[in-house]
Amino acid sequence: MAQEKRLRGLNRVRWGLGVAIGAFLLGAPAFPQRPPQDQFAKVATAQRFLRALYPEVNGKNYIMYVDSSNLFDSDWASLRDLDVSVGPSDPRSGSGYWQKPEALGALFEFRNDDQLSNVYVDFAPLQSKSELLCTQINAHQKWSDQQVIAAMRKAGAKFGPNDEDALRKEVPIDALEPFIGRLQIESTEFFLRHKQDPRSLAELYWEVDGTSVLPNGQEAHWSLTFEPFAGKLRSLLRGRE
Repeated sequence: MAQEKRLRGLNRVRWGLGVAIGAFLLGAPAFPQRPPQDQFAKVATAQRFLRALYPEVNGKNYIMYVDSSNLFDSDWASLRDLDVSVGPSDPRSGSGYWQKPEALGALFEFRNDDQLSNVYVDFAPLQSKSELLCTQINAHQKWSDQQVIAAMRKAGAKFGPNDEDALRKEVPIDALEPFIGRLQIESTEFFLRHKQDPRSLAELYWEVDGTSVLPNGQEAHWSLTFEPFAGKLRSLLRGRE
């Protein structure tokens, strides 16, 4: 997932959690002038979410960086969006930035009441597989749907359009519950190709729609998407009430 960095006219904040969260837990300020205290609550939510949904990146001593932005002429009232990057650091680099591509990237969006609204996740190992497979399928415009499905299986995709039952079992309901409540699945649909002129485009993802009850008793509607190789979450979107 390519996330556009909003640079012009924006005031940006970057934290290395190894420093910022450590300083927070020790009671020391991470920097002289801090945005409101909710910054760490939202950063911690993003960290817990990625740890729960992507345990593959745990225990690797990765560095987590967080970007947030606000209009320069506006007073900081709350952090609405968090752009998160997780990846290996280069011990030779004094800056702490990694020299290899990030292992995991995510964008977290919060509502005015600080509830989680939308999450977009890019897990590099699976994203690269999906992109290669889409490129292959797009190069074979005359393939039938069955040929596309066969190519998916050959590439190692475990959750194609004929694997709905397996995909439903893979939806991380338990892992998501601390963040959105207990998800009740209402519908699932696989998107194979977007057929258009002059060329169709491979899509290759599952969409799962459902509802949950938030801690305040409010019902929330959700739309989730999952990639086809390991059934990992790609996005979580809250619908309008």
